[in-house]
Amino acid sequence: MSIETKFTNPAIAKLLKDVASAYEVLGEDFFKTRAYRLAADAIEKAPGEIKDFWEEDRLSSIPGVGSAIKGYLDEYFTIGRVKHFDKIKKKLPSGMFSLLEIPGIGPKTAYRLSKELGIKSKEQLIKSAKRGEIAKLTGFGIKSQGEILKSTEKKREKKSRILLDQAERLAIDYIKYLQTVLRIMSVDPLGSLRRRVSTVGDIDIAIATDKPTEALKAFVNYKKVEKVLDKGTKKASVLLNEGQRVDLMVSPLKMYGSLLQHFTGSKSHNIQLREYARERGFSLSEYGIKKKDGKREIFSTEGGFYRYLDLQFIPPEIREGADEIKKSKENKLPKLINLEDIKGDLHSHTNYSDGKESIYEMAEAARKKGYKYFGITDHSPSIKTRGEKIVSKEVTALVN
Repeated sequence: MSIETKFTNPAIAKLLKDVASAYEVLGEDFFKTRAYRLAADAIEKAPGEIKDFWEEDRLSSIPGVGSAIKGYLDEYFTIGRVKHFDKIKKKLPSGMFSLLEIPGIGPKTAYRLSKELGIKSKEQLIKSAKRGEIAKLTGFGIKSQGEILKSTEKKREKKSRILLDQAERLAIDYIKYLQTVLRIMSVDPLGSLRRRVSTVGDIDIAIATDKPTEALKAFVNYKKVEKVLDKGTKKASVLLNEGQRVDLMVSPLKMYGSLLQHFTGSKSHNIQLREYARERGFSLSEYGIKKKDGKREIFSTEGGFYRYLDLQFIPPEIREGADEIKKSKENKLPKLINLEDIKGDLHSHTNYSDGKESIYEMAEAARKKGYKYFGITDHSPSIKTRGEKIVSKEVTALVN
């Protein structure tokens, strides 16, 4: 692996996942193991290269990257390895970590296959299964051996992520279509799209409706659907002709707030929220909040969901598992910036260089937005006299 490759987000996420798997096999504390998996998940979805975050001393801004993991990543970026990680992994057969790349094989299974049969690769695993060696291991059997052999034929799904604006465009078009063919009480995007993360994996949409069957039917009949991946009574998944997967979840309005909160995420935020609720005798799910007596409170809005937990409403954009729950409890959440808070623009180009609109059109647009200031930063024009004359004319027209 080259230096450039080993410092990529996927490589670092795999490193942390391998350490988490090693801890799991070695019987380390559950919360410690989970912390590494959450950090790996956050790094995979980070809005930039983790190495850049490290160089700018911003690793702590990544949810799940606490002081211990931050220290190890500092060592990794400095010398290209982490001595503690090497020490942990040396306690286990090296072949175990290559087997973890096979879908359906977890840490403990990978450990046993590697340790007891000496398997170090997928090819060796296939040969061992065909010889019937896996079935002879205690706790496996013919059925398990068959499932393992079948899993070697699958490719671990690598989800590609697209930019937020692309995902938003696809979601908006889909939602507009659904609104024209259905009577929808409420509709929202879910997951990383709703949290406004810079890149988005699958596009998830939620609908509050009293006609779920009609909603799901309309969803899979969208003209841009290339393939229906799954369709049940509460959920459907499709693949668009642009290659993007879209999932739809339907819910009655009375339970919509609970579903919205649960599937907006992030994973780290929901884990912390569940722990916070558990301390107060509650358990959370997409169906509501269950109390100690077994009765369930349901919510039509997210606001009601958070209020029931004595928390200030937490905007989706900051549900990333940092300190938002603590600040919410203290009623100290920050006010998010909205479009109306933007008072001006200091970097814009017109058609005098590589922009598309004239100075007059740009200035007019700025005035309509209510900007208090507006700066034009065109590149130097190739014909100065022409530019100067027209600029003077345009600005005069605007002032008059």
